[in-house]
Amino acid sequence: MKCVLDTTIVLKQLIATDGHKLAMTIGGKSLLDHHFDSMQQAGITSVFVLIEAESKVRGFIGREAAQYGFTPTFLEVPKELIEAKKSLTLAESYLKEVFIYWPINRMVSADLLQLMVTTPINNHQLLSLLFTGKNHPQVGKNSIQITGFDPDKMIRTVNNQSSFGYDIGLYKCSPLVFKLIEKVSQAKGFSWKQLLTAMTRSGLGVVETTESLDWSIIESNEDIAVIESLESNKVVCEIDWNELDRKGMFSAFAWLAERIAMPAIKNYYFVIWLALFGLSTLCYLTGQRFFMWNGAILLAVSVALFPLFSHLDERIRNNAWIEPHGLLILRLAVIVFYTLSIFSAYGMGFWLAFAIVLVGVELFFVFKPIEIEDPNVEQIASSFLVHAGVCFVSAIITLPLVGLILFGLFSLSLASAKVPKLLKEIRH
Repeated sequence: MKCVLDTTIVLKQLIATDGHKLAMTIGGKSLLDHHFDSMQQAGITSVFVLIEAESKVRGFIGREAAQYGFTPTFLEVPKELIEAKKSLTLAESYLKEVFIYWPINRMVSADLLQLMVTTPINNHQLLSLLFTGKNHPQVGKNSIQITGFDPDKMIRTVNNQSSFGYDIGLYKCSPLVFKLIEKVSQAKGFSWKQLLTAMTRSGLGVVETTESLDWSIIESNEDIAVIESLESNKVVCEIDWNELDRKGMFSAFAWLAERIAMPAIKNYYFVIWLALFGLSTLCYLTGQRFFMWNGAILLAVSVALFPLFSHLDERIRNNAWIEPHGLLILRLAVIVFYTLSIFSAYGMGFWLAFAIVLVGVELFFVFKPIEIEDPNVEQIASSFLVHAGVCFVSAIITLPLVGLILFGLFSLSLASAKVPKLLKEIRH
């Protein structure tokens, strides 16, 4: 599949503080990186780049494309064609079959681009991608057209009010599009809105729909901030947590993820989490009340942050054992936390037997997984926020033995909720 990347789109409101606008970074990657990465994953084989005549960014675009295995064909567009918004017509002699037209100010994920690549159209149709969800922050922009469509035939319609979507602005075109551009531009000048209206009236405007948030428009620097925030929210949405945690921590996690998500440390988030947990342990081991209070706060924070840091770390996220057993790991870590603190304060004693029992109970239900039947209790048992609260309350007392007893009772209460179902399985 061929793709035409149009870099002649005017981006007046986008201000580059360092270098060219196409080199601006979004989520740690340049705008072109995002585009070529999606093309590579979606199966694009040939890339044609529309650029201004004598453009200084030609070499930069070529180098970025080469990183993803592309050797683009550059088409230098005269100023008059850019002003008439007809840059695409310069590629007519190169495109004798279906192709993707991609304006540089549209960003889409590889999955959405692949959806367009794999959706077939004939030599008279034009395919557009419609967002049919409700929560994208950019659907109110003037450059987003609201389009009615027939959900049975999946074609654009004029009067259908029951089914509508937001046109993302990426199109799969047949060679017929070049004749239509000339036709619709004769009277008032060319616009994609006019062309799409003509295709709609003739019943040739095909649509694909998506509720994915993996698309965006870049028209100003404010849009970049929105996109990065959207990326952070998407990361947080992917976390496998219960409704209690989602309500209590989603906003905080989205805010934090936006500030700490950096490709350079994508494999070290869990190491950072371990350092945070270790620091809380060291504070508690001092035996000084001030440091123990700080240790209690750090302990609670590290427990609450575990699902975010384990998900951001690619190695942990792809581990088949660690993420599903996150709360078990935390409870065992907290037991070790108190064990070390008590040993530092009192030495060996009867308390060690209690710690061993707690570890044994936790490990038993690793090898014999049992679900809690009561959904309300299950919400509490699977909540990182609840675990963080229990850790804080038990640790802020600054008496390690009391802390171990309080946390141990919490751990045993969760285990006792699994006993009825365990007994049923034993009887059967």
